[in-house]
Amino acid sequence: MNIDIPIDIETWKANIPSNFSLASTVWIYQSNKPFTEEEQQAIQKTIDAFTSNWLSHKQPVTAWGTLLFNRFIILMADETLVQVSGCSKDSMMHCIQSIQKKYTVDLLNRTQLAFITNNAIEIIPIDILAQKIASAAIDEHTLYFNNTINNKHKLLHEWIVETQNSWLKQKYPALHSR
Repeated sequence: MNIDIPIDIETWKANIPSNFSLASTVWIYQSNKPFTEEEQQAIQKTIDAFTSNWLSHKQPVTAWGTLLFNRFIILMADETLVQVSGCSKDSMMHCIQSIQKKYTVDLLNRTQLAFITNNAIEIIPIDILAQKIASAAIDEHTLYFNNTINNKHKLLHEWIVETQNSWLKQKYPALHSR
């Protein structure tokens, strides 16, 4: 299912906290389906409650989170003062799993890739991506949500990129042979 997104995909960056280090750790969880407006509001409350109470070794984690484009949960931890421990990562996973269960979505499937096609987000299973490339439905200029990024700097500069500027270029040579 596709959803309309803003023409100016740069506006989301204004919501990223400027006071967090560029090295802040980022986790991106992509939903297999868009959330309704009501679900978005409830999920944002869940994210806010989690990030404001997130602890690592009984110390508060400087954290932030949001839901972008009705589909992506972004969590960020500025670890310059408090490192996120294994147990605190487990608590994050419990939060994500509770959202999955409550809204009957999959947030952990990394084989579903998100692209912007026809001004909408299109989810393409990785096993049919080669077909989409061969048919030119996806090309080197198609915008791709690179959910493999892991820090604030990359979030701001490498999250939404043309496929030719992502890991997909190496895996799918047809993206740069046209």
